[in-house]
Amino acid sequence: MPRARKHYDDKLLSALLKNVCRKLTVFREEAKLSQNELARHSGVALSTINELENEVATDIRFSTVTALARALERKPIEFMTDSDLNVTDLDQRELEKAYQILRKLHLKFQ
Repeated sequence: MPRARKHYDDKLLSALLKNVCRKLTVFREEAKLSQNELARHSGVALSTINELENEVATDIRFSTVTALARALERKPIEFMTDSDLNVTDLDQRELEKAYQILRKLHLKFQ
């Protein structure tokens, strides 16, 4: 059964997704990895990485960002900040706290 496509009208969410997509390309190239190598290292499907980098993805799971970040030796928060989103330092700290809570929950229920 094919994946259901999600579309968000929220401009901030759309901008955040676009930022994640752009950062993915930059971070992957900095790590000198091909999309195929990143797929192998992260466990994320090559097709998903391709959709993200070509900015045709309409949604992304936090677990996907986390897997990609781990493979690229980055923090997930780095994919979502320092962009034209104008994320404040306070918001960045709150995102980091949320990430830590989600990570603890993930480890607890693994």
